[in-house]
Amino acid sequence: MGRVSVQAAAVAVGTVAFAALALLTESVYLLRLYSVYAFHTSLGLAVTLLFGVAGQVVIFTGALAGTSAYVASLSSLHLGLGHAVAAALGILSGTSLGTALVWLASRWELRGIQVGILTLLASLAFETLILGNRAVTFGEVGFSVVDPLTSSGLGTLYALRAYAVAGLLLTSGLSLALLRMRGGRLWTLFRAAGEDPDLLRTNALDPVRYKAIAAAISSAIASAAGILYVYSTGYVSPSTYSVAEADIPAYLVAAIGGLGNPVGALLGGAVILALKELTRAVGPASVAVYGLALLSAFAVRTRARKGADSFPR
Repeated sequence: MGRVSVQAAAVAVGTVAFAALALLTESVYLLRLYSVYAFHTSLGLAVTLLFGVAGQVVIFTGALAGTSAYVASLSSLHLGLGHAVAAALGILSGTSLGTALVWLASRWELRGIQVGILTLLASLAFETLILGNRAVTFGEVGFSVVDPLTSSGLGTLYALRAYAVAGLLLTSGLSLALLRMRGGRLWTLFRAAGEDPDLLRTNALDPVRYKAIAAAISSAIASAAGILYVYSTGYVSPSTYSVAEADIPAYLVAAIGGLGNPVGALLGGAVILALKELTRAVGPASVAVYGLALLSAFAVRTRARKGADSFPR
């Protein structure tokens, strides 16, 4: 059995085991943790593809998830749209925004930190938009969101179980899909578009196109995570999607799992979940813990890479 097959089998077994636990437990607290895990792991998978593979330094996964969540929630609240239509509109909005930003950055030939600055500005603009339109968005307080499952008659515990299993299926399914893509032609083109766009141009291939495709996939992942999280928690507020609470943990998930490693991101999500619970008592200071953990993860990977390069072959 090949390495990819072993990893896929491990993911499948783990998913079945944790899904069974979610269906059997009656702990609301534990089921809420499933939703937190799915949210951060999905954002980490988005960063794994867009940064770890396509080489785009983006600081907007939280804003994309937030855009999706707010568009869906506000569409239902103010326009009376059904949950399915509102969710689709939310995912489309987040995906379009992320794709457009990366496409624009690529057209302007921005690289590295320049792309990071552009996407960070977009994140700050999202937060300003939410906070500056309190009559519509309820500002920093946020608002309650109607759960489509409980509103259809499903009990609260059963709804939480359904969301927990859905989160597992989302993260595991995305991980397996990216694992299957890994090493293939499209994956190679994503990496080449980020590392050596001139090489693609010499072969009559447009690097902007492949960066935009990677951005579309990553943005759709982040947007879907935002929808699932807002419906599973029943509440939406801007702090959830801030750089400190969403983007930094997303990079930490990707770094711990191994940049470009979609299966490793599942482990990174578990580490983030543990960090969030362990640092809950320190409040805002938890951001410092995330930052130190992120720097440590990158430092360890850099040392490991240097050690591998210096090892005699």
